Amino acid sequence: MSESIETLAQLGSVDVELLVSRNRVRELERVITQARQIIQTQEEKTQQIEKAHQDCVENAKKAELELLHLTDSIAKMEAQIPMIRNQKEFAASKRQMEEGRKRRGVLENSVLEYQIQIEELTAKREEAQSQLQVAENDFKKQTKDEIKEKKSLEASIKNLIAQKKESMAALTPKIRNYYERCIANGITNPVCRVLEKENACGGCNMKIQPQLINEMRVHPDKHQICPHCARVLYYLFEPETEKEVATN
Repeated sequence: MSESIETLAQLGSVDVELLVSRNRVRELERVITQARQIIQTQEEKTQQIEKAHQDCVENAKKAELELLHLTDSIAKMEAQIPMIRNQKEFAASKRQMEEGRKRRGVLENSVLEYQIQIEELTAKREEAQSQLQVAENDFKKQTKDEIKEKKSLEASIKNLIAQKKESMAALTPKIRNYYERCIANGITNPVCRVLEKENACGGCNMKIQPQLINEMRVHPDKHQICPHCARVLYYLFEPETEKEVATN
């Protein structure tokens, strides 16, 4: 096998491995993403409960602060009433104090309700966090093999990319430029081996004309262009085929 054809063969092999590995990684990512949806649903539920708990705590603090100030104001008004001598001012202060007491009663009920809600939300939050932990543990168990395989494939892809760069650098400028144009035009695996039994292109699987096959058999050190898909074709003899050719 000539060096140029060997380089094409290596590049074509690497391209196929890259395609298969990347497709497998995408498949694994879909499996992992689907498994993670359960966690995401539980996370959203936990976050909603956490927000409701925080809002309730904040509202309770505001109500308690207002209640504290109002209680202080009522106490001051009660202390001032005996000193009022004007009937009109006395009536106004009395009315203001009664309104304050009504508001204080409302605030006391609100504070009590908030405290009850906080207790309920605290229990719900703890339960949601526990369920989230269970979901995360289940996710790790269910996707352990997939994550391991994905990491292994990603490492393999890095090595394949490095091999591809070496093969690309060994190509002649003409073939390298043609290869890059194929990639730019959306042609996957621009370099393919001829399928001997089918006499077809290894990329598009279309039959190759007999004269082109014969030419590649006679000159196996030269590449050809597929007339159907424009991929670069190379021909490799199987051991048995080589013997037959030598006998003939």
